[in-house]
Amino acid sequence: MPRYQVLPFACVVWPCPLDLARLTHAKKRKQVLGKIDTDKHNGHGSILSRHVLMRFRTPSPHLGAGISISLAFLQTMHVSPEEPKFRLTTTVEGLQAIVLPKRSWFVIPFLTIWLCGWGFGEFQVIGQLLNPSDKTSIGFLSLWLTGWTLGGIFALGTVLWQVAGREVITVNSSFLVHRVEALGFGRTRIYAADKIKALRATDYASGDFQNQQAMAPPFFGPGIGPVAFDYGAKTIRLAPSIDEAEAKVLVRELARGLPSTASGI
Repeated sequence: MPRYQVLPFACVVWPCPLDLARLTHAKKRKQVLGKIDTDKHNGHGSILSRHVLMRFRTPSPHLGAGISISLAFLQTMHVSPEEPKFRLTTTVEGLQAIVLPKRSWFVIPFLTIWLCGWGFGEFQVIGQLLNPSDKTSIGFLSLWLTGWTLGGIFALGTVLWQVAGREVITVNSSFLVHRVEALGFGRTRIYAADKIKALRATDYASGDFQNQQAMAPPFFGPGIGPVAFDYGAKTIRLAPSIDEAEAKVLVRELARGLPSTASGI
């Protein structure tokens, strides 16, 4: 019979872990020995059976290690292929792909709470500038308020982007339109389709810095992401929230709506 441990400050009686390990080991050993006896009776004894028997004759002295890991008890898990996280639709403007941002359920609540403190500090400093005293440093507070305001705008934009943002990529025979938006506000870039070359999926390095960039709205610069194409002397990148396999599917779909020269070099 197993010993029991009474946990303090709670009406819970829990078996000792070492006894649980021994009981589990004994139960499995009994099952294995019964299976081996059946195999011997039927003339199907094998090296694997002898191996399992040897593993269960001598349990390990360490806690919980009496349950030996053996090939006979390994389980197989079937992994189903995942569907792409973007959505494809056909509109009057052409083929359209909607890509949702990469969301962080740590960043969203953290920045939301931080913005509450940011608002308090913002109004406090504004009040001091509107009603300065003899000891108020107008220059320092003005400089601090500028940086503080920019930081708050960036944090607010990051939260809105992760909660309600999306990338909309529309292609037709004349243009590739890339729009980044959140709650209807955003920025649109239009690229001439005949100037697009080498549309491809790249093995985009997703380091710490790139992951942080992917959490913010890609409003400025040539962008980041595994979907890339050459436009003149510059490489344009899209869809930072998807991985390489999804990028290959997206590139294949976008190439159908663009001129054939877009996939060439």
